[in-house]
Amino acid sequence: HCGGTYGPKVWHSKDRYRKVVWQCNEKYAQRHETCTAPNISETELKQLFVKAVNKLIGDKDGIIRGFEAIKGSVFDSSDDEAKLRSLEAERLEIISGMDRLTAENASTVMDQAVYQERYGRLSDRYRGVEARISALNQSMQDRLFRKTKTALFLKDLRKQEHVVTGFSDELWHSLADHAEVHGKDAVRFTFKNGMGIEA
Repeated sequence: HCGGTYGPKVWHSKDRYRKVVWQCNEKYAQRHETCTAPNISETELKQLFVKAVNKLIGDKDGIIRGFEAIKGSVFDSSDDEAKLRSLEAERLEIISGMDRLTAENASTVMDQAVYQERYGRLSDRYRGVEARISALNQSMQDRLFRKTKTALFLKDLRKQEHVVTGFSDELWHSLADHAEVHGKDAVRFTFKNGMGIEA
């Protein structure tokens, strides 16, 4: 409701009614109106997750086939690698130009305003190319991270042979990415392949 993150709170920590309840961490923050998002007991949350996992397992073969069919194109970075090689060649050319200009300035009488202006243009080009290289490297790392995450997700999904009967931390960590609470009975679980299922 407010965009805050849920966190666990222990209620009745010192008596027999002790339980863990998940609630919005911004629920009682003073910087905005009280958040109206519902509290959810840990037991309910785990049951909803098991329900979502069983929906996922129900379509396991289709999900695996779908990802196998598209993974080559979705995770292909050959275009980015070609662009990166071209940018790295351009960067070397700029550095070489800067070296030649510096050598020329040191060995001949040169108008310093002209030298500074030419060197400044080369420096601006260099910074632009560096920024593009950095963005491409980041994009390629993100793609590799998503590919690895998806491969691990599919590996763990393949292991799930039967309907899940109970929550386990291992199951959560191997399949889930995060959950969004839209209401008491409307929790959407997003799995590591990017797929979302409302329990």
